[in-house]
Amino acid sequence: MCHLALFAPIFALPVFWLLPWPMATAVYVVVLVLSAWFYYVVIKIIHRPSPIGMQTLINSHGKLVQANGSCGLARIGRELWKVESGTLLKASEDVRVTGRHGFVLEVVQPDTQRENGVEAG
Repeated sequence: MCHLALFAPIFALPVFWLLPWPMATAVYVVVLVLSAWFYYVVIKIIHRPSPIGMQTLINSHGKLVQANGSCGLARIGRELWKVESGTLLKASEDVRVTGRHGFVLEVVQPDTQRENGVEAG
């Protein structure tokens, strides 16, 4: 039902049967301009990046809840995720997500990044 707005120029054609040509043309031009603006907004919304999904987790920060060597659980946002790291993890440490393998997130500790010469972002 909401797609009917996309057909506004077609639905406005009968205005040429009901009104004199100069008035009908003016009304139809207004409908065309509003439709063009509406199409522009719709296309802009369609092409914007998704605000949800696994890709949005990259570069997000969280806190380790449980650690077992280089694996553990971290609270990122409001969710608990399984995490892995190339270094030893300690509980209640802050971490940053750098990648993922399926549903397991790769994390680094912000302090480790500074020691290696990479700034945390």
